[in-house]
Amino acid sequence: MAKKKTQKKIDGPEIHCHGELLDPAKLKPHPANPAKHPEEQVKLLAKIMAGHGIRHPITVSKLSGFIVSGHCRRDAAVLLGLKNTLSSNRSSRTHQKNSLC
Repeated sequence: MAKKKTQKKIDGPEIHCHGELLDPAKLKPHPANPAKHPEEQVKLLAKIMAGHGIRHPITVSKLSGFIVSGHCRRDAAVLLGLKNTLSSNRSSRTHQKNSLC
């Protein structure tokens, strides 16, 4: 029988994925991000994160320091007042060419 994964709990929702814990307010949104998230979308995601936990980390470029993926997740974490949220880092130049970095 498969062993159940342990879920971490930070100062808010449970964590259901792996990554580095960082302050979401200190993560830098990419200035060229074309996606604009309405306030209602951010509020809904914050409600989902509070109820079901964090399932996807925010991806941050090691080269530029900007968020590559997860701008709305960052905004929702800030709205919830979280001091820590999950982040994963990307350093591949190939990945950078195909992303916002």
